[in-house]
Amino acid sequence: MHPELIDINRTVLLLGVNSKITQSNLALAYLKAVATVEAPDWKIKILEISINQAYEEILSTLMDEEYAVIGISCYIWNIDLVRKLSEDIRILRPHTQLVLGGHEVSHDPMVYLDEDICDFVITGEGEFKFAALLNALSRKEFEPNHLVDTWFPGKNKKASTSKSVDIDPLDSIPSPFEIEDDWLDSKSFTYYESSRGCVYKCHFCLSALDRGSRFFSMNRFYSDMSTILAKKNIRQVKFVDRTFNLNEKRSNQIFEFLLEHGVGRNFHFEVQAELFKPSTLKILEQAPEGMFQFEVGIQSTNQQVLDQNGRKCKLEKLFKNVRQLRRKTKVHLHLDLIAGLADETPQQFINSFNRVILERPHHLQIEVIKLLKGSIARKLAPLNGMRFQKSPPYTLLKSREWSYEDLAQVQRVSSILEIYYNRDKIRACLDNALESSKNPYKFFLELADFVAQKHPSRTGIPLRKAFDFLYDFMDKRGPLETAFLKSFSLDFLREFPFNGKLPFPKVSQTLPRQQYLEIARKLNLNTKGFIEIFQEQKEPLLIYFPGKAQRGSLPLKDFLEPQNYELCLNMIQTSTQVPVGDA
Repeated sequence: MHPELIDINRTVLLLGVNSKITQSNLALAYLKAVATVEAPDWKIKILEISINQAYEEILSTLMDEEYAVIGISCYIWNIDLVRKLSEDIRILRPHTQLVLGGHEVSHDPMVYLDEDICDFVITGEGEFKFAALLNALSRKEFEPNHLVDTWFPGKNKKASTSKSVDIDPLDSIPSPFEIEDDWLDSKSFTYYESSRGCVYKCHFCLSALDRGSRFFSMNRFYSDMSTILAKKNIRQVKFVDRTFNLNEKRSNQIFEFLLEHGVGRNFHFEVQAELFKPSTLKILEQAPEGMFQFEVGIQSTNQQVLDQNGRKCKLEKLFKNVRQLRRKTKVHLHLDLIAGLADETPQQFINSFNRVILERPHHLQIEVIKLLKGSIARKLAPLNGMRFQKSPPYTLLKSREWSYEDLAQVQRVSSILEIYYNRDKIRACLDNALESSKNPYKFFLELADFVAQKHPSRTGIPLRKAFDFLYDFMDKRGPLETAFLKSFSLDFLREFPFNGKLPFPKVSQTLPRQQYLEIARKLNLNTKGFIEIFQEQKEPLLIYFPGKAQRGSLPLKDFLEPQNYELCLNMIQTSTQVPVGDA
C-alpha cells in the first residue's frame, strides 16, 4: 500500500480484456456508474482491449498514464493475459493497486493473492464493493465489515464477518447508460441486462450458483432502452439475461416495446423455448426478418441425461415451440448442444445432433463441455470420471463414456458447421445435400475429414474454396442430383456472378448477352446483370442476378410487375432459341 500515491492521484483505470476487438464489457460500465455516485472523489476511466492485440501495444497503452488503481475483469478467455499484464505492471508501476474481479477469480481468490498477482480480489457482484474499496483506500482504513467479499493479503479465509447478499432491488444500481460520457458512441452494439440470476441448476453453468432471479423495473428498462435506441450507431443489443422469457408478461412487454421503437436493429436473447406461451408466439409473428435472434440451449435431447445434469426441460414442448418459431416467425434461431455431459454416450450425443438438425435452425453450435471453476459439474467430475484441462478453458479431455478421440471428432464436426452450415452464403445447397442423408452427423464428419485432406487448418477457408470442396465431396459420394446442382448453382452465382459462368456442370442456361441487354434497357434492369433460366416441369424459372456490385438474386417473377414479366417472357421467346414454356 502506498498512501502517498492515493493522496495525490485518485485515478482508476477499469480494464476490459475482451476476446474480440468488437466486443464490449458491460461490467466496467456498471462499476463506473456506481463509483461515480458512491466514490465521487475518484476519476474513473474505462479502457477496452482485445486478447488478439500485440502484447507490447497493450502494455505500452497501459503505461501512457499512471493510475492509483487498475481494476481488471477476469474470465476464462483472458486470465492468462491478465496474469502476464499484472506481473509486468507490478514491475513498472509498483505503487499502483491492482484489483481483480469476475468469474475466473471469484472461486479461488487467495491463489492470486498468494502469487502476488494483485492487491485485492472482489468476488460476486462487485459494483458497490468496488466503490467501498475505493473509499477505504481514500481513508486508508480496511475494516473487514465494510469490505464484504473483498480479499487482500493477511485476511483470514473468510472474506468478512458480514454475510454477502445479492443487490436488491436492482434499480439501486445507477444506470451505466446514463453516465455523462460517450462510451456508447464508438460502439455498434451493446450488451444489456433486464434481469440477473437464474432459477435453473444446470451442472455445467455457473448460473446454477445464483439464488434465483431478480429483475430491473420496467421503468428502468424503458429509460435505458430509450437511451440506447437514441444512439443511431447501435445496431445490435445483446440481452445477457440467463433466461430472458422467464416471466411471460414482462417479456411480452419488452418485445412489444422493441417492435414499436426498435425496428431496424437486431436484438439477441437467451431463452428457454419451452416456456413460450401462445401470447408471446403471437407477438413474435409481427417481428420483421433480422430483428430478433434467440439462442436456445437444448444441450441434449435425452431426457435422462438432462435430468442427470440438473437441466430441467420439457423436451416435447421445447421442440413444439422451436418448430412454431421456425415456421411461423422470422426469428433467427441459434440452437446449442453440449458433448460430454455426465452419463451421455457418444451415440446419444449423435442422436441429439441428428434430431436437432432436422429442425433446420439458422445456426447450430456444438461444443465439448467445459468444467468451469465453481460449477457443479466440476465438483462432481471425480465422481463422474471426468478429466479436463487444468488451464482455461477447462475443456473435457475424457470421461467414462467419452474417449479423447470421440471428443476430438465432435470438435471436427463443430468446425465444419462453422464453415458450411452456419454460413448463410452456402447454406441452401448444403440443406439440399442433407436431404438425402440418413445420418447428418456422419455426413458432416465425412465432410470434415474430406476438407481436412485439402485444407489442414479448420479455419480461414475462403468461400470460393468452400464451394469447391463441397462440390468435390458430393461428386465423390455418387452421381450428383439435379436438385443439388440447381441449388449449388444459385448459391455460387449469387456470390460469384460472372455473367452466369460456372466452373462446374450447369443445369441452367444463361440468357445471351445481347438479348439480356435489350430486356434490361426496356424493363430498367441492371445492365451489368444477367438472367439464368432453369427448366421446370410446369414453367421455366427465371432468376435475375443484378451483377457483382449488388450481388444476390431474385426470381424475375417476384421482381417485375405481372405485365412486365409477361413482356419479358415474350421477348425471350421471340428473340432467342431458349425454351421458356407457354408465355
